[in-house]
Order: sequence, then C-alpha cells, then structure tokens
Amino acid sequence: MLQPCFGLVVGAWSVIIFIPGLPIPLLIGLLLFAGLASGGMIISFAFIKKSVPSDLGGTVSGIINMGVMAGPMIMQPAVGWVLDLKW
Repeated sequence: MLQPCFGLVVGAWSVIIFIPGLPIPLLIGLLLFAGLASGGMIISFAFIKKSVPSDLGGTVSGIINMGVMAGPMIMQPAVGWVLDLKW
C-alpha cells in the first residue's frame, strides 16, 4: 500500500526535475516540501507491523526496509551512467 505522502513527494520531485529554470525561492520550497513529505514513509513500518500477525513482524519490516534500500541501490549506478553520458 502506498502512503498518500508518496504521491506528494513524487509530484514535488517531478516539478523540480521536469520544469527547468524554477525561481530559487520556489525550488527551495519544493525541496523542503519533498524532504518533509518523505518523512511520512516511516509510518509504513508501524502500519504494516500492526497489519500482520505478530510472528511475521520481522519479515514485513525486512520487506519494507528492502524497498527503502532499493532506491539508493538503483540510483547510484543510474547517476553514474548519466554522468558518463554527459561528461
């Protein structure tokens, strides 16, 4: 289940990435908003642990943590690839 904050974060980052030449105050506001809205992800740990039987609490925590780590795992090679293309 995706948290409502996820849509807000994706929306803010989409504006930051796809609209060139944003004024600095608007860019700072969007970055601040995206950072604060990202904090809503931590709620998913409590929500999921309470939604499954207690003996599966560790399993679902690991699955959620795996999702959190998949982003940086994919992002680092992707940024390196883009840098290699544009260098």
